[in-house]
Amino acid sequence: MGPTMHDRADVIGVVGLGHMGAAFADRALALGLDVQVHDVRPEAVAALVDRGAAAAESVGAMADRVGTIIVCVDSVTASLEIASAAAAGARLRQYVETSTVGPAAMARIVTSLPGVAVIDAPVSGGPRAIRSGTLSTYLAGDPDAIDALSPWLASIASTRLVVGERPGMAQIAKLVNNAISLSSMVISCEAIAVGVAAGVPAEILLEAVNAGTGRNSATLSKIPASILTRRFDYGGPVGLAQKDLELYRELAASVGVDEESTVASAQASIVATIGRLGPAADYSEMMRVFEAATGVEVRAASSPGGTALGGADR
Repeated sequence: MGPTMHDRADVIGVVGLGHMGAAFADRALALGLDVQVHDVRPEAVAALVDRGAAAAESVGAMADRVGTIIVCVDSVTASLEIASAAAAGARLRQYVETSTVGPAAMARIVTSLPGVAVIDAPVSGGPRAIRSGTLSTYLAGDPDAIDALSPWLASIASTRLVVGERPGMAQIAKLVNNAISLSSMVISCEAIAVGVAAGVPAEILLEAVNAGTGRNSATLSKIPASILTRRFDYGGPVGLAQKDLELYRELAASVGVDEESTVASAQASIVATIGRLGPAADYSEMMRVFEAATGVEVRAASSPGGTALGGADR
């Protein structure tokens, strides 16, 4: 069995300090680990240093100092560049890619890091799930390396599913999950907006759907928590949703499903959201596209501005 997360005075490295990466670092600090961090944004690094982390001036310098690096970034290009920069690290033994990059990029990351145990570990859930230890993660890689990561994985993820031994297999599972989840979110937003415009209050519509066969994660949690309340704060930028669906469509095309892909229509709605609100908008804001089309707002009757119809009449 290889070295564990707790070798060398419990030091780990986290590269990428966006919503998710910063939460990874915060969780590690809360568990008493020594954490080194790196990000291209100095302000993101400074915020973690203020909370007790140490700054690494580069990915290469980090890989010279720590045995395990956890990567969480928002683009395939960035993931590939980070893996290349980490390759020369003298101490690096375990490399954990939590970003959604697709199987082809994962294969390139493995090739970039000879002699390093690369763990394919895309995650499902937001920053709050990381900090509370209730994240879900898919895992693929050498079984001994995954076992060596068990203390860390157990601290952040209540659901851990080993998909296989080949890095890239977990990416496939994540892309399939996201294709289903995002497509469900789009049709749920559209259908609820249509129902509200036709005269049924949003809360009653959701209750009806959740009592029937249409219920899904959007109707059970995302719409009630982030849309009916008008907070639009589910935690994922719509630009990442677009990236994930593009990766899924590449995967689908590789096995013969291209023009027939039903995900294309969901992707079009997400692109429309980006066009209206920009890529950094929370992906729950895709509801605004359907609200604009129907002339209503989908909100709880008790939320500010709410009415018996869940929003204004057309």
